[in-house]
Amino acid sequence: MKLCSSIIISHDTRKIYMSQQERIRSRWWYLLPIFFHIIGGVIAYFILKDKDPKKAKNCLWLGIVLIAVEIGLIRIFVSICTTIGLCADFHDEFMRGMEEMMAQQDMMGASSIENGTEGGIFPRMF
Repeated sequence: MKLCSSIIISHDTRKIYMSQQERIRSRWWYLLPIFFHIIGGVIAYFILKDKDPKKAKNCLWLGIVLIAVEIGLIRIFVSICTTIGLCADFHDEFMRGMEEMMAQQDMMGASSIENGTEGGIFPRMF
């Protein structure tokens, strides 16, 4: 036994205390929620919850915060896009291209009726 600050501590008690201490885990665990957001945070939480509860909770919160930030940024981008009209311009150009493609198909369909090959490369059966 050893006398330390008027308290008697045995070597057995010190071993129990060391085994009850939380093991410090690597900071690399924070990469899981950074790359996979909430899913990575949940995975890191369940792996670390017994060994390092503080880091497990931090990983979980990091995943939740990152997914909230991502959703917020997407909402801001969409609102800016619709306000400025970039989405409308893209939509108009996309629809114009679709109309041109359908017009070309209609012209091909009209010429194929005359040739007896309506409906594409296969001849009309009935």
